[in-house]
Amino acid sequence: MRTCALLSEGEPAALIEAARAGAEEAGGRLRSWDEVDPLDADAFLVAAPAKLFALPGTLKARLDAWLELLPQGRLIPRTADKPAGYLCSYTPDDDAIGAAVETQLRGMFGFLGMVFRGCASGYVPAGGAPSAELCAVARRLGAVLVSNAGFAGFPSEYMRGVELFNEEEFWEAHEVWEDLWVREETEIKLYYQGLIQVASGFHHFGHGNWSGMDQLMREGVAKLVPYRPFAQGLDLDGFLDDLGPWLDLAAARTGNAPPVTRIPDSPPRISLQG
Repeated sequence: MRTCALLSEGEPAALIEAARAGAEEAGGRLRSWDEVDPLDADAFLVAAPAKLFALPGTLKARLDAWLELLPQGRLIPRTADKPAGYLCSYTPDDDAIGAAVETQLRGMFGFLGMVFRGCASGYVPAGGAPSAELCAVARRLGAVLVSNAGFAGFPSEYMRGVELFNEEEFWEAHEVWEDLWVREETEIKLYYQGLIQVASGFHHFGHGNWSGMDQLMREGVAKLVPYRPFAQGLDLDGFLDDLGPWLDLAAARTGNAPPVTRIPDSPPRISLQG
């Protein structure tokens, strides 16, 4: 039975109990920090950022590092091959925390997708109870942590599409990402569509279809720009800079820009950071 060590202080009991129920449904268990040796646990659930300052040494540094990644829209990485979760609620009148979580949302921690990034955040009315929707996310988070499924990584279709894109199998990458895009329900949906269109643009380049390349590359880049500078592990500023010469080439070949003298050496690669 997998054990998730819970570090919690001040979170609504309903959220903790929902996470506990999810862990048990997945065949694991959620135990408080004081009941188990957290370093021997199979996963960590952090539900009290303020309490991190009381933690010792290396583990505190790791937990602090996870929280620093949240506003950047970046993946919370594993620690010693153990998944880590972050459970947070806040009241609407808490401006500082509210602003931080809004930054997370802009960083593409879309609500329905949060559980796969290890975060369950939402409004809890002052003195009130968390919503059924937020409790459902907490329940799923508990299950994900103890089952070690789908958590400490991006969606498998996203990763597979990256592999295919880097192998210059652009149509295949487009197909895989499209499956992900169709079912995505959060703000990250347009990010996936942008990648799909960029991959399709390179597919058209391989077939000498300059007008198709020009249109799809421009549309794809336009969808990616709002997610700058960083989303889903990708340095978008760098990636978009690398796409620049290809946009110039497509525009030149369709008569929409001055001629260019050479084709770029190779399409850019996608390197994810977690």
